[in-house]
Amino acid sequence: MRAGERNIVRSRGGAALRTISARDIVVPELPKLSHDQIEELWIERAHQLHADVTRLVGELRDGREPSMDLFIPNYWKAASRLPDKKGLPLLELWYLAHDLGKETMRTDLDRFRVTRMGVPGMQYYATVPNAQQSD
Repeated sequence: MRAGERNIVRSRGGAALRTISARDIVVPELPKLSHDQIEELWIERAHQLHADVTRLVGELRDGREPSMDLFIPNYWKAASRLPDKKGLPLLELWYLAHDLGKETMRTDLDRFRVTRMGVPGMQYYATVPNAQQSD
């Protein structure tokens, strides 16, 4: 491990527990989602989550602390209704976002009761002062 490099525990509390370097994290590509599969608002939030996770991984690779809060929509039900080729990458992004939030950010007791732009989810907060919120 190089100086300043971060390790992230994946699947803490799960059967696939492992520690990986931030440099080895692969952010899954989002599949093309259509309106007949999932609502437009959820599609927009999926793209925002992908952008936020990509940015967070970049910060960790550079040895920096997260600079913005992370909102993770609750994709569990939505992803389980999609065909595997579309649902599994969305779930992997969801799991990765939670692993990164748990390992590098803070949260509070109300993190389960957050709704942003009409989408329920969870909130993790950057530990740096004056952190930005994603859109």
